[in-house]
Amino acid sequence: MEWNETADERTCALAEQPVVVAGKHGKLYGIVTLPSPHSSAAGLCVVLFGRNRWFGDRLSVKGARWLAARGFYCLRFDYHGYGESEGECEIIDGDKPYTEDALAAIGHMRHEFGQQRFALAGFCFDGRTALSAVEQEGESIATVVAIAPLPGEMASLNAHPEKAGRGITDPNLVVRVSENFKREIRSLVRWRVPCLFLYGADDTEYHNFQIAERTVLAELEPAERALFTVEVWPGRVHIPEDPDRMRAITERQLSWLDGYRQKPFVGAQAGVVDGFRA
Repeated sequence: MEWNETADERTCALAEQPVVVAGKHGKLYGIVTLPSPHSSAAGLCVVLFGRNRWFGDRLSVKGARWLAARGFYCLRFDYHGYGESEGECEIIDGDKPYTEDALAAIGHMRHEFGQQRFALAGFCFDGRTALSAVEQEGESIATVVAIAPLPGEMASLNAHPEKAGRGITDPNLVVRVSENFKREIRSLVRWRVPCLFLYGADDTEYHNFQIAERTVLAELEPAERALFTVEVWPGRVHIPEDPDRMRAITERQLSWLDGYRQKPFVGAQAGVVDGFRA
């Protein structure tokens, strides 16, 4: 994709709206990028979860505007205790995602912007947060993209995964797939939500995920297993300090999300709003 903003993306940028979301731990501050008036409605709201503000190259900003130019609503926001949002700043535990923040964000877009169909995307901890929202919101979620999420408990877990130089660690340090992650997989299956998992072959996180593949995913029926697309790229993807790699990952994420635009129905039908089913 072209990373220089197009005229339509600049139009979307000028129309962005700041929002305040009522969260369990205080006010959450975010930005809504409205769909371009020049594009057909995608019938989908994409929620880009918040810790990726530390990515270089403004990828969440550019990604939101690219999607908006193609007819999507997009929300990016700060978790509680991060950025502009209220609440205590805590050490991140990869197995304790910020589910309440995710549910508050979805609810805000539903009640304030009339959105009914959502796609959730996140990197590492954000991916786990996206997955964790499915248990309560699965009926409204079209798809989830989870980039290099840690699916279990690991002795070498770093509280600050955005720091460089983590490297591959001894696979024996992987403890187990967590019960929380198993519940997230069951929720995806229950609600029939397709999910893209993207890892690097040399990522520590992928060594952990392979346990999930051999156990949790292997136990699924073929139709259930088909909900999960697992892509493994050469090298590492958990390297936010590498802008070229992060742009490539973002391109893959955006192309996946773009594939879930809702197809319009032909002619006026009951239960259809602006060509899309309500």
